[in-house]
Amino acid sequence: MGDINQINDVPAANLSQVNDVPYANISEVNDQGVAASGATQWALTAYDGYFAYAANSDLTSWTAYDAYAAANANEQNSGDGEIIAYGKNAQGAGIYVATRSSDDQGGNSLRELHASTTDITDGNEWTNINLDSDDAGNKRHMQCLMWGARANGATAGTWMAAGKQNTGAVFRSIDGAATWSLIDISGLAGHSDGSNSSHYIQGIASDGAGNWMFTQGPRIYYSTDDGASFAVSTPFSTNAPGRAQGITFTNNSWVVVYSRSSEIRFRSCAASDITDWGDEVTCVGPSSSNGDMTSPSNNSTNVKIASANGNVVACSENNLQINRFTVDGKTISNLARTVPTGHGTCGGLATDGTTWVMACEDGDLITSTDNGANWTQRLNAFQANGSSAIDLAGIAGNVFYPL
Repeated sequence: MGDINQINDVPAANLSQVNDVPYANISEVNDQGVAASGATQWALTAYDGYFAYAANSDLTSWTAYDAYAAANANEQNSGDGEIIAYGKNAQGAGIYVATRSSDDQGGNSLRELHASTTDITDGNEWTNINLDSDDAGNKRHMQCLMWGARANGATAGTWMAAGKQNTGAVFRSIDGAATWSLIDISGLAGHSDGSNSSHYIQGIASDGAGNWMFTQGPRIYYSTDDGASFAVSTPFSTNAPGRAQGITFTNNSWVVVYSRSSEIRFRSCAASDITDWGDEVTCVGPSSSNGDMTSPSNNSTNVKIASANGNVVACSENNLQINRFTVDGKTISNLARTVPTGHGTCGGLATDGTTWVMACEDGDLITSTDNGANWTQRLNAFQANGSSAIDLAGIAGNVFYPL
């Protein structure tokens, strides 16, 4: 009997769980096998507009090329690669979409996002995606990006991107990243109060069933309609976050990471009740100015966070202090710390449920196969241009979240 490809009209790639069992942990349903999961390919963005890819079978061998070059000969060096995510195009084929640091490329054209072809090994340039500027002419700087399955199983799913908030920039695509529309959240309570509007949205997550969440300060923004609209909640009555740094979803649990008083904190809640969050958990580390997971203090850095099967790994872009823990509803447990040595700071972090991959500055790349406890170096001073080590940024495998 062949592998299962859908359950109740939901494609296997869009399933996050069956009867409360994570999809990654299911080997068969009614004697029908579940296709093997895990990435077969990884892709990363780097400084100076470079992109690279590698087979999961050999993460020491990467092929780099200028994915963002266009007619403008100077465009390659005008924006560093940042976030990269894997999802689907309008036909349901897998593609990568990436952001970069500069939101004003090639004079007045925007090009904040870039979409790959369905075969990233073909060496072709990526498609530039221009997001509309606001009435004041402000450009959009996207700081987070994700694809999620739609509640109705629609082929293209939903792409969401967010970032710079003095322009209220939250964008959505339901045609496979071909076109994007602005989701207006400017009127939500607290969004534009005081300095809040200057706080970038640093993370966005989907539960794979049409619900989305992102945070900004003490507020939770939540969508139950595939990201078409958002409502706001302020569930943290004590120890409110100072600056939201990221969010992830795994094991039927939402996990937020934020900073307050220069320390990184974590909180979680069950998917069944987003108003009831567990106790604040502070990152672990020695009592020294250089030993803790340093809190990013500006809009250009955040805390990278990835999750699978209830395991969560997080690392600040400020230093290579990795925290790892397990989550079950509003309970965070088994918090521990790992400090890989001899590498640049974290630029990107992702997992396929088996392998955890971290892209670092100075061209280093490290991996873990034990949920972040131990790390092995795969790249040392990677030279995308063949002459000098280049800082690595975003990283993504060809898997669909959540895991």
